[in-house]
Amino acid sequence: GEKIQITNSSTDANSYKWTLPSGIMSREKDVKFTADQLGVNTVKLESFSKNGKKSDVETKTFNVIAQNKTFEGKYTGNPNTGCLITTTIIAGTGLTGLILTVDGIEMTATTISPSSAKIPEQYIYDEEGNKVSFKGDMFLSGNIVAIHFYVSDGYTTQECTSNLTK
Repeated sequence: GEKIQITNSSTDANSYKWTLPSGIMSREKDVKFTADQLGVNTVKLESFSKNGKKSDVETKTFNVIAQNKTFEGKYTGNPNTGCLITTTIIAGTGLTGLILTVDGIEMTATTISPSSAKIPEQYIYDEEGNKVSFKGDMFLSGNIVAIHFYVSDGYTTQECTSNLTK
């Protein structure tokens, strides 16, 4: 998860009540926590005066975006199993971007979670120079990445799954 530290800038407050993502509560002035939930998270701070009669509430949201570093590496597979991709090199290009080099052809993918990514439809050219569309999904489990994809030459569409090992 993403490590978060929030420094409280309340003035004239004597006590505090933080409500953190996943319902965790804290009475500390400043908080540190790990945001494990992808997507929009909410943090709420209630600050109270010394006599407890006066209070102020502040709510903030932040977005945790999947990091793609877990995908990075070179994966290989067995070329003798049908429409298997034999080699894929995956490199991160930012918080949500991936560059895939699939059997020598460069494509892009978008990280959906730490263990999955979406390959939007892209056009590549086969060995004969024919335009082919390629789209699919990637799933990571340990050192194995599964690429489920659809390849179409405009006339026929082939569905394939390749399991590659790091």
